[in-house]
Amino acid sequence: MFGSAAILIVQSKQGKCSIKVVIYVTFMSGRNPRLSYLLDGAPVVSGLRAKQKPEPLVGCGSSDGFDSLFRLNVSAAILHAIFAIMTLIVGLQGNSPFQVVVTRSLPIVPNPIPFPFNSSECAGQTYDDVYDWFGCIRENFEDDYKTGLVEDYGYAVISEESGSPDTVMPPFQTSYLVTEEWQMWTLICAFCVLTSISHTLIAWPIRDAYEYWLTRNTQPLRYLEYSLTASIMFVIVLTLTRVTDLYLLLANALLMCCVNVFGGVLEWVTLGLPMEFTPRPWAIRAWAWLVSALVFVFQFWQLWDIYDQTVAPWLDETNETAELMQQLFGFVTILNSVILFCFVTFPLVNMVQFLYYTNKQCRSCMQKASKDDVYFALRFEAAYIFCSLFAKASLVIIVFVAAVRRQ
Repeated sequence: MFGSAAILIVQSKQGKCSIKVVIYVTFMSGRNPRLSYLLDGAPVVSGLRAKQKPEPLVGCGSSDGFDSLFRLNVSAAILHAIFAIMTLIVGLQGNSPFQVVVTRSLPIVPNPIPFPFNSSECAGQTYDDVYDWFGCIRENFEDDYKTGLVEDYGYAVISEESGSPDTVMPPFQTSYLVTEEWQMWTLICAFCVLTSISHTLIAWPIRDAYEYWLTRNTQPLRYLEYSLTASIMFVIVLTLTRVTDLYLLLANALLMCCVNVFGGVLEWVTLGLPMEFTPRPWAIRAWAWLVSALVFVFQFWQLWDIYDQTVAPWLDETNETAELMQQLFGFVTILNSVILFCFVTFPLVNMVQFLYYTNKQCRSCMQKASKDDVYFALRFEAAYIFCSLFAKASLVIIVFVAAVRRQ
């Protein structure tokens, strides 16, 4: 059914001899596990010898490459501090010509709501069904009401074939959220200060850890700084390119932050086994969790903020046709709420999984029923599948029902 081979390796170091037996078991089908043991029964983590610490690079008139790097970091810290001071002086004197302008442009419902959407009466009859109401409007006014909305209120007809009210789009309105209150120099000063602090830290307080990381061809700390400074810098570039939309600026800042978090995680995983100055797994997880939480909160804040501007006015109690519009747009409220609930379940499952694998007390508490790690790994996977199924099924069913009702 299978073949096996045993290899006897004799290693000698400084007069001492150690014997290691490596057993390979190869199945004809399925998995190909490798078992590696010392003669005393202890498992061998790796049969490879540890890499020798590389000799430091020499340059910049120094006999030690690390000393040159120390000087470079000190110079960078001083230079960015000078930039920050220069920017601060110029900004406080009012000599900065650039402002950060933030706007929001959405199809806002006109106030007051225009005819014929401002009354539930049509042809002398009061309607309590939104689709019958629109049928009456189409029969009695044909396309005249669309013409009035376009000419008098700036509506745009996005479909001539459907009589549904959301095929007549309200005009986009631009709200200026920030104009002269926010000066560009504050952002420039901020990333200069953060960069100077970063170089100062790796030049003095954590220099030993910094140099240790470099001997292993990695430096995850740089991405911690980049995740902040690069995000600020990209917002500056977008703003100077006349990008002013609130959602677009925030989304691009968070995307740039995520790019650098991924870079930091990639740097960290190359470190291998935890050692003295290696960032601890909890620190990497906390960093990734924090950024993920920021993106998550932004997405749903954006969703509900836009909802309040574009859908909620139709459903406001002061609108005479609010009950009719509830039949039309109510599913959007339900959909947004259900998706928010479903998406929250994923980080909850992930948090329980994280505590199980990192906290001994939590793991022992959950294992009171004498279940092993494989049992819980399968249960966690089942929980993710269930959450995913519920979220996707909810979206499909809610949208499907709403679409069928509009036929």
